[in-house]
Amino acid sequence: AVAGLLAAVVGLSVASGSSVARVLFMLSAMLLAGWAKRRSPWLYLCATLWIWLSAAFVRRMIEWHPGFNPLDIVLITPNLTVMLIVPDLLNTRGLLTRRGVGYALVLFACALYGMLVSFVNGSIVGGAIAAADWLVPLLYLFLFICHADRIDEAEAHLTRFLTYSLLFVVPYALYQYFYMPDWDAQWLLASGLSTFGHALPMESHVFGPLNQPGFLAVWVGVCILWIVYFRSRLLLLAVPFLLLLLAATQVRSVAGSVALAIGVGALIGRGGFGRLAMIAVVAGISGYVGLSVLDSRVTDQIVARFGTVQKLSDDNSAQTRQQIYAETPRLIDENPFGTGIGAQGRGNAEQSVEGGHKKDVNTVNVDSGPLSVFLALGWVAGPVYILTMLLLQYRALLVGRRFKSPTAAAMATAALVPLGIFPFLNILGFNASVLWICLGYPLAVEIHATNL
Repeated sequence: AVAGLLAAVVGLSVASGSSVARVLFMLSAMLLAGWAKRRSPWLYLCATLWIWLSAAFVRRMIEWHPGFNPLDIVLITPNLTVMLIVPDLLNTRGLLTRRGVGYALVLFACALYGMLVSFVNGSIVGGAIAAADWLVPLLYLFLFICHADRIDEAEAHLTRFLTYSLLFVVPYALYQYFYMPDWDAQWLLASGLSTFGHALPMESHVFGPLNQPGFLAVWVGVCILWIVYFRSRLLLLAVPFLLLLLAATQVRSVAGSVALAIGVGALIGRGGFGRLAMIAVVAGISGYVGLSVLDSRVTDQIVARFGTVQKLSDDNSAQTRQQIYAETPRLIDENPFGTGIGAQGRGNAEQSVEGGHKKDVNTVNVDSGPLSVFLALGWVAGPVYILTMLLLQYRALLVGRRFKSPTAAAMATAALVPLGIFPFLNILGFNASVLWICLGYPLAVEIHATNL
């Protein structure tokens, strides 16, 4: 169904039917998610993940001929499909008495507080846009809590989804990196995202069908951790290619968080991660040698990027982050109750050029998770949000060992991939969705095992 939908959208886009393609994709995605939800909550989960993985690609195809649109509504399609979880919250009996629901409620309340602060500060549109990044992903936690009685069915759905989705993501991302198709090059140039590199083969940070290299890096890292326990030889064959993609994204924080997750998994994962570590080393050495023979430019570029860790004075992203660290504490002190979730990121898009001059807004673009949370939620809700997130991660890691669930252990350790980048990047939107899915699975295992 997804393949047919993408083929139809691409065909319409090539035939200059972009407007029809946009409507077709959004309506079909909602119908597909609704149909899947009637069959199984986990088939629905996979359907929404398909939409997350393909929406940005569809957007670039639609804008290929008409031109770049910074506010293309195609990008809200994944959020719309996730909203179908809301009826489950209303129809699940005893939801508030289930184990772990307190974590989800506290996180949701903190994000809701940030949205209300935005509304009070007059940022109605900004707060509503930011809600899609902060509040909507949290619905995945509630999905697992509501359907914990059927968690035994989830692994089969996720294994099939992982197999088929990798057949889409990996070849496309590799093709993009080595050849750079015209629609991706045009979008990269028009969007002005110079930090992604040049719109040329082997000179960009690969982003695949997703919206940015960071999203692809997190997804690739999570897939590597999932593969350990999703018993499939076909999936194991994908690990070397996933490691190559992880290097090609050149997102150093994600590479570090993957290494952290593998280390933690080796301690709690009953030996499965030891095998993964060996595969990673062998694949890494083989890939480096092979790429050096084929085209040394690739290895030189990747090594140079990761080598900047030793000399941050020459690293533009590090310098920008230092400026953020220096400026944000002042803003936090001036706004002890927070500026609201709509004052930064996509939510701040509506505070743009007006009459040729940018509005004077008391905020900065904060590319650091803790600082972003403190700035948005203030001194009270900010620490509560971060502490709850960390406690939920700790509880998820314990579930894998306590209930001897290999898949729960894999999910809990995979959650360390998006959580590991928290000091350096914001966990919002797609990254937040991946995190709450990884943490929701162990929570559902615990609820099911204790019959609560």
